Amino acid sequence: MNANLRLLLVEDSGDDEALILHELGQAGFTVEYQRVETRRGMEVALGAREWDFVICDFCMPRFSAPEALKLLREKGFEHTPFVVVSGIIGEDIAVEMMYAGTNDYLLKGNLHKLGFVVKRELLVAQSRTERKKADESIRRLNSAYQTLSEINAIAAKAGNQQIFFQDICQAIVQHGGYRMAWIGIAEYEPGKNVYPVACAGAEEGYTENLNITWDDSERGNGPTGRAIRFGKPVVCKDMLTDPSFEPWRADAIKRGYASSLSLPLRDANMVFGALMLYSQEPDSFDMQEIKLMEDVVASVGNTVSKLRLHGESSDTQNVLTENVEMYRRVINTTTEGFSMQDCDGRITDVNAAFCDMLGYTLDEVLWRKADKFVSEKSLPEFNKQSGLVSSTPHRTYELFLKAKGGRDVPVIVGA
Repeated sequence: MNANLRLLLVEDSGDDEALILHELGQAGFTVEYQRVETRRGMEVALGAREWDFVICDFCMPRFSAPEALKLLREKGFEHTPFVVVSGIIGEDIAVEMMYAGTNDYLLKGNLHKLGFVVKRELLVAQSRTERKKADESIRRLNSAYQTLSEINAIAAKAGNQQIFFQDICQAIVQHGGYRMAWIGIAEYEPGKNVYPVACAGAEEGYTENLNITWDDSERGNGPTGRAIRFGKPVVCKDMLTDPSFEPWRADAIKRGYASSLSLPLRDANMVFGALMLYSQEPDSFDMQEIKLMEDVVASVGNTVSKLRLHGESSDTQNVLTENVEMYRRVINTTTEGFSMQDCDGRITDVNAAFCDMLGYTLDEVLWRKADKFVSEKSLPEFNKQSGLVSSTPHRTYELFLKAKGGRDVPVIVGA
């Protein structure tokens, strides 16, 4: 664990401040801290930076621990540990604070335990944060798989490039969970402009005045311009701080965009444009998701090549075949177990990682009822979650699957 500690200390006593810092120093922490003693002071501190830990006096002249805890959670610090210290606190009040979400409480005359409590709660918070990230990663990967599958289905019916582009954007927003998606076509004239041709989601006029190019200028060095110019995906992790996004920042923030992924679109000959995905969360795109979305744009580019080759005819069987092959390659190269079920709960598709995890062959799994591979102790949860498919399509939950030989295998399921 990192011995550096960013501490927000909600305390009105300088003497108690010194005692707390002394105990943390004795526990091996190098403390970077700010002391506040009012609601306004805490609001400013929470808005200024991230904090690893909050230690709060129970009762102060102008503020209290219950108020501070409520403010901390309201500001989105869901997993930041909050520990109360007090000179005197009754058991009923302590229990009430624990129910409200306090991680622990200590009497000021018993602060020798403070270092241990801080270390313990930091470990718990780290575990919760990692679990939340894992859940979100699984959800987004599952959405990316669904998006790729949906785009293959769209490609099978594609007969017009403009309609195809619009259908792609719509599918990506609907199945991928992105706030907005748009496609831009690159102009190969001296101006090297990028013209939006399709969009979906919370666009709200955003693409009407983008004025994006892909030359080496200010408006050509944003994520879209660089993706087209260099032919590689470009991630904007945080639109608030990325200097290359400055020309579009104000309009993006108004519409709730926080991060983006720009992916070059290629036909058989060259990069002809880009697909842009916008998320409402900062730093939203991990490497696995980027790789899957690269397969999505490869499928789009392949379909466009065929449409142009056949004069935008409806004969797309070759496109469909190639996209299905790409889909098979994607799910069989991922290290995450993947399975797909029909409406009757029978397994229609799995990848090698799923079979390896449970020790079955492909023939032993396909077209069997999915519940046959669920541990008995997880069947109630499995049946409950299966009933939520239509009402809650994107979710994660824990199960024990049953491996060959009867061994239980703990998994996190993304649905």
